[in-house]
Amino acid sequence: MTQATLLKMDIPEQTTTSHTVLARKYRPRQFADVIGQDVLVKVLRHGLETNRLPHAFILTGIRGVGKTTTARILARALNCRERENSNNVEPCGKCDQCTSILEDRNIDVIEMDAASRTGVEDVREIIDAAKYRPVSAAYKVYIIDEVHMLSKSAFNALLKTLEEPPEHVKFVFATTEIQKVPKTVLSRCMRFDLSRVSVELLKKHFSSLAEKENFTVDDIALTQLARAADGSVRDGLSMLDQAVALSNGAVTSEIVSDMLGLADADRVINLLRDAIMGEGRATIAAVQALYDLGADPLNIINELLNLTYTLTTIKVDSKLIANSGYGEDQQKLCLEMAEQMTVPTLNRVWQILMNGANEVQMANSPNQACQMVALRLVHCSTMPSPEEVIKAVQSGEAAPVIQITPKMETVENYDSFAAIVELANKHREPLLYAYLKSEAHLVHFEPGHITIRLSERAPADLAVKLPKLLKKWTKQDWIIDISKEEGMPSLLNQEKSAYEELIESAKKSPMVAKTLESFPGAEIESITDTN
Repeated sequence: MTQATLLKMDIPEQTTTSHTVLARKYRPRQFADVIGQDVLVKVLRHGLETNRLPHAFILTGIRGVGKTTTARILARALNCRERENSNNVEPCGKCDQCTSILEDRNIDVIEMDAASRTGVEDVREIIDAAKYRPVSAAYKVYIIDEVHMLSKSAFNALLKTLEEPPEHVKFVFATTEIQKVPKTVLSRCMRFDLSRVSVELLKKHFSSLAEKENFTVDDIALTQLARAADGSVRDGLSMLDQAVALSNGAVTSEIVSDMLGLADADRVINLLRDAIMGEGRATIAAVQALYDLGADPLNIINELLNLTYTLTTIKVDSKLIANSGYGEDQQKLCLEMAEQMTVPTLNRVWQILMNGANEVQMANSPNQACQMVALRLVHCSTMPSPEEVIKAVQSGEAAPVIQITPKMETVENYDSFAAIVELANKHREPLLYAYLKSEAHLVHFEPGHITIRLSERAPADLAVKLPKLLKKWTKQDWIIDISKEEGMPSLLNQEKSAYEELIESAKKSPMVAKTLESFPGAEIESITDTN
């Protein structure tokens, strides 16, 4: 078949219309459309008004907060024909420059993805082309996305052009990993850190789009989507698109929960309440029921964390419950639970859940790991708090806690070797302090005369240096004799022995023993003097 024959063939018409996802359909086209980045928008607007914009920008932030979008708006604003003849800083969106940039066919606005074009040759193309004036626009604008992916040699090749760029060139870099961009590049750019968009702003934005698209989203579903977006507008809109596809024009919290694998809020509240009440069997059953309903184990932990956060904050201010995202009946349950729980208990719950989240992520069986975390919460409810242990010890209900370090005599008396060693610490002689504490063994002490044995690791001039410093600090003469006698253990070893005795004594306490029994394999890491 010849080429001519091919050209005459009938091509069937495409009858299906393509769907434009919300993230693309409602991508901001003006600065006024950008949400959650007020500082960035204010600076760019002012720069355009006064014609005082730098030659290079770098925008950093998580995915989906508007880095590339803002770069494109700036490119249109710089080159808009209508803006040149008016005081408006917004691109008109109608002139040939605006439309060609919007349609990604403007020869003077070049976008490059550094994730796929990382080499020095790619950058050299930009450097060579930057020398020539723009074909039709006022400025050549180079937008380099994920700029941190450029190689070291590519960054180096770009430096000279960034230092002294042609007046008709603007660079806009975008990155999610600013720490990987060389400081030599950062120093040549105006930097903007784009923040995560707040839950309230995202809810408002999603609600506005739902009205424009003629579908409904209930308030709890909006909160769930906004939280799951984690500050990213694009992520949130993608999830909203998915929720709309699953619904019949009415997005509910049940649909969003099933879609995201979230745990049902009522069940999560009852789960935490069962755990805190020490109901192990009910707690395990609750976790399994959520898992059977399709809830992701990690999401169960995250929902428990969110609930714990809510309970803690409403203990500070009960009015904050209104922003929790829970329904009216659920809010009442939260207020009741918060009233019954103490802040130390909530802190313990939070720590257990935070550690548990990592375990669930790494576990071969996330469901089993989630159940184990929930069982820890059950034991946590019956475990005495550190404050309770301290009160019990002080009231004589448990073995007294031995002090780790011997109480130092007042330095002014200079009546012990420990007091002399502490002088070195007080006068900021850290090396001398360390050697005296770990390498010196006291043989004899009296004010003005010290006899010690030094280990091989101690410096040879210590016995010469110490008397001079002591005279300076105490205003009296000191004699330091070096002996070969064994002497006493070093102060450091004495402290270690005292600490070991303290641990053994603490283990004999009934309350501490109960705690260790509740958590097999647990160890006492540190005990401090509470006086």
